[in-house]
Amino acid sequence: MLADIVRRLADLLAEQLPDIADARRFLRAAGIEPASARLDDAQDCVAWWRAALETVTEEQVGRLLELARQEFPGLLQLLIVQDAFERWRPKGHQGSRGIEPVGPGPVAPPTPKAAEPSPAPSIADAAVITLRLDAAVPERVVVDRPFTIAVAVRWPSSPRLSEADLPVTRSDDTQVFWPSDQPFVRLRLMVSSAYCTVNDEPSRPFRLYRGHDSPIFYFSLTPTVTGPIDVRIELYQEDDLIGSARVNTTADRGERLAGVMNLTFPSQTVEAARMTAAAKMALAKALLGCPTVLDRQNRDAVVNDLPDEIRLGVSRSDSALLDVQNIIGLALNYEGGLDAFIAGVRLFEGNSLSMAKVDRVLGEIGWVGQPG
Repeated sequence: MLADIVRRLADLLAEQLPDIADARRFLRAAGIEPASARLDDAQDCVAWWRAALETVTEEQVGRLLELARQEFPGLLQLLIVQDAFERWRPKGHQGSRGIEPVGPGPVAPPTPKAAEPSPAPSIADAAVITLRLDAAVPERVVVDRPFTIAVAVRWPSSPRLSEADLPVTRSDDTQVFWPSDQPFVRLRLMVSSAYCTVNDEPSRPFRLYRGHDSPIFYFSLTPTVTGPIDVRIELYQEDDLIGSARVNTTADRGERLAGVMNLTFPSQTVEAARMTAAAKMALAKALLGCPTVLDRQNRDAVVNDLPDEIRLGVSRSDSALLDVQNIIGLALNYEGGLDAFIAGVRLFEGNSLSMAKVDRVLGEIGWVGQPG
């Protein structure tokens, strides 16, 4: 375990201190003299740092971490490494003073009446939380025709993402650094593909609340080539990449795919958890035909009347279409959620023509409501 922590620390320090002269000064400040014979044979700064730290002791690792926290305050990956070190460190070695401060020279022994130094800052009040990154895409797509990919960040105990018309799924674990006094963390999703054009904003920032899954995010992509299509989803906390997943589909030309699958969207009765991405898009566009939903202030008023799980958990966007999609996606995760949103809009719209269109779309997609 300690060897893995040292390797992660070496790789992190190689990113922050790629210059060997700076690296040597940093090690000497921590009381470590890099003397490994392998240093001269190192091909790059990562190999150099790994060789320099291959014989460090537990106490030296503690000194390095303390000095690194002083030099690079707020660096997320450093906090994660230190959290792993503090959880590994034998109990008998964790004194009330924490890690001893690093100085340029020998530290004089304390006098009998000297006051105990203040405890070093600790991250014991924070934890590295394991979450799950889920993604879903269609089994086959058509070149030059947009398709939808669904992405969500969920807690390990939550059901995996399931979309009726997006049968190809992928789930990968990711780790988030979560201070214990914070009700939410700020994360960001990024979607990319070398074989597709991303039609809307490829990056989506959002808040993830403790104990709640994220909304389902929908990205529109258009394949530019035939054959296997690889889509990459990355999850960031601040500027740090903390997780990723790759999901694959196959792109064909339209005339070839027409005989393989039905490209029309049929009217059907669907349960909340199985409302298709196409249905959600159609409903979002119909709702935006209502002045109440199109106007941001009125839309906010409707959202503010929804249950706390939806009101506080939804990821808002400056894009009206994306904002309504996010509201629909999260509302579908809760019993009666979508019906409550529709009822809130109806309260403002009454029997308007635009509300009648929303009702028609609900009928076309076979929506029968959720138990409230």
